[in-house]
This record gives sequence, structure tokens and C-alpha cells, in this order.
Amino acid sequence: MRFGDKTMENDEIKGIEYFNRSSGYSSLFCKNLSNMKKLRWLHVSLSRNEVDNIEGPNILSNELRYISFTYYPRCPFPDGWRPIKLGVLELCHSLQKELWKGYKLLPHLKVLVLQCMDSLLSTPDFDGLPCLQKLKLELCKVLKEIHSSLGRHTSIEDISVTDCKQLRMFPTIVQMGNLKTLEINTCPKLLEFPEIKSDMKSLVTLSLSCMGIDLLLSSIGERCANLVSLSLWRCFFLKSIDVNFYGLKHLEDFTLNGLDYMNMPDGLRISLTQWYGSLLSIWLQLVFPQLRKLDLRGCGLRDGEIPSCIGELYNLLDLDLSGNDITRSFSQLTQLELLRLNDCNQLVELPKLPSGIVILEADSCKSLATVGDLYTNCKRLCHVSIMKVVLIEGERLLDFMLQVCMALYVFQCQQNKLHIYRQY
Repeated sequence: MRFGDKTMENDEIKGIEYFNRSSGYSSLFCKNLSNMKKLRWLHVSLSRNEVDNIEGPNILSNELRYISFTYYPRCPFPDGWRPIKLGVLELCHSLQKELWKGYKLLPHLKVLVLQCMDSLLSTPDFDGLPCLQKLKLELCKVLKEIHSSLGRHTSIEDISVTDCKQLRMFPTIVQMGNLKTLEINTCPKLLEFPEIKSDMKSLVTLSLSCMGIDLLLSSIGERCANLVSLSLWRCFFLKSIDVNFYGLKHLEDFTLNGLDYMNMPDGLRISLTQWYGSLLSIWLQLVFPQLRKLDLRGCGLRDGEIPSCIGELYNLLDLDLSGNDITRSFSQLTQLELLRLNDCNQLVELPKLPSGIVILEADSCKSLATVGDLYTNCKRLCHVSIMKVVLIEGERLLDFMLQVCMALYVFQCQQNKLHIYRQY
């Protein structure tokens, strides 16, 4: 590639990776980029100090298949650009307010990633991206609305919207039959969960965190029957979860995290136990017996408020009750492998644990003094984290852990020898 007037060599370039770490070349690079008629692959990072004052390329190659561009100038992509073969478009720190003017057809685009675009005001019309499978919007500070056409996109499989703090509206879901994952995180001005008007049989993961929503619609249970993972994390303004959980027959991972106090009208704050009453017990006992992972971290639950039916979740592998007041036994959870009890400040002695436990975390439990019957009962325990805690029997615990790890090592060596023997 040349930075002069000769363009013959530039005409033959099909792929380029360019990182401008010095000043004075960004404008010249954009000028030369306009001459690369056969370019298929483009990975570029321009100089942040220069990009404010330069013009973007007048034209881009219509042969492009892949674009990853950091610090694209303020101007939209060229009007005459028709990259019908483009499959991936990733922009980071772009200064554009819009990607292009009006409607543009990109029939093969499958991945669209827009990150840290501080000036972005609008997303493209998704009707022009009929094959789009993955959409990621992250740290787009002034973006207020996502184009309504997204709600009727039939090919999209993965949507992630993170830290778009001015976002006020997510499109009504009219038809998203192939959507598998929907994550909306840290969008505090998004006040309503999108209405769902059609069945979403492919949706398996729904994650909502740090949003301003006050109501979860019943359509989640009615339209998203195949959900495997549902996460509600620090949605402090929730006043009602009007979800038909009885319809979620495949749910294995349920997170109700950081909801120790709910912000209600007139500034009233009520505890989680006042808010849900007996509903959590009903959900767990009757609706979620198939759960494999349960996260109730930071919900401020006391021992008597923790549903006793947790002990009846016999398929549970992963349980997080950090930030609650726990003393109860978990020995009946025979399948449990991972237990987190971090920041349980009323915990004086570790509760009775199932014999199959593999990983235990009990960091920053200020009152914890002893580990109970851990030594005699938990023969598979190979990872213990008890930080910022002064244990009476810390040395004994260390010796126990070394013995377990050595036994596991010997067992693994024996298995490897047996495998080699069988090969011959």
C-alpha cells in the first residue's frame, strides 16, 4: 500500500490491517482507502487525536466481506456504497451519528457490533439486514431508541444491549421466532419491558439487569415457554412480576439478584419478603423443581424467610445465597456441587453440606469461626475460598484440602493408566 499518488498497487489490495499510532496519516489513509476497489477484509484503528478533523473515505469497496473499524470519522458511510457481500460490521469509538442515510440493503450481513459510539443517535433500519443473526449495542451513550423494524426480524438469534443509558424504548416484539438470547443490561431509563406479541419458541436465555422497568409482563411465561435461563439483576423499581411461571417448564437457571429492597412509589422502600410474600416458595416448589442453578444473591433474606422448599430442588447443581442470613442445612441437596455463601454476616458455623460438594465460597462472612463437619462429610471438596475470615481451625482446613487434592490426583493418574491400558 502506498501513501502517495500512485494507486496501481492499492487497486490490487484485498485485505488490510492498519493501526495508526502516530499522527499525520489518518486523513491520507482514508483517501487511499477510497482507491481499494477489490478490498474484501478491513481491520483498522485510526488515531483518536486526528479523527475529529478528517473526512472519511469517499467510497468503499463493494467487495468487502469483513469490517472492524476503530475511530471511524463523523461522516456516515458513503451513499453509493453497496457491500452486498458484507458479513461482519464491527465499529468501536466511531464518531458517526448514523451509520448511513436512510435505508441500505446488506443482504448477507450476519453480525453487527456497535461499541462505545458516543454520538450514535439511531440504529439502522433492520429490514435492510434480512440475514442478521447477532446484534450488539454497548456504551452508546446518547442512543434513545432502537429502530422498530428489529421487533419483526425473523433471522436474529442473539441481541445484547449494554450500558446504553439514554435508551428509553425497545421495539415491540412482533415476530422474532429465531431469537435465542436477549440481554438488556444497565439501561436505567428503559422503563418498559417490550411487549411480546408472538411465540418465541427459540428463546432460551433472558437476562435483564439495572433497568428502570417496574413490571414484567405475563407474556414472558406465555410466549417464552422454552426459556432455560432467566436472570433479574438489580431491577430495583420492580413492583410486580406478572409472569406465568407455570409455563416455564424448561427453566434450569433462575437469578433474582440484588433485590434486597424495592423502590416503590412515594419513595417507599420495602424488603423483598414484603414484596413477594409466599410467591417465591410457590415458584420454587411447584414450578421450578427442574432448576439446576439458583441465584438469590443480595436479596437480604433471613434464615426464616428463605423458602424451605430449596431443600427439595433435588436437581440443583449451583446455589448462590451470598448476602443473606444463612444457618440452615443443605445436606439434602445431594446433586449440589457449588455453593456460594459470601457476605453472610450472621453465619457463625458452616451449615451441614452435601457429601458431593466440590466448590465452596464463604468470603467476608464476618462472624464465621468454624467449618463444622466439613472434614468428615465432604470428600469431593477440592476448592474452598474463605477470605477475610479468621477461622479457629484454619490449619486443619488447609491440611484437609491438601489430602483431598492428593486423593483426586492419585485417582486421576489411575484413570489415565487404565485408559492407556485399554488402548493396547
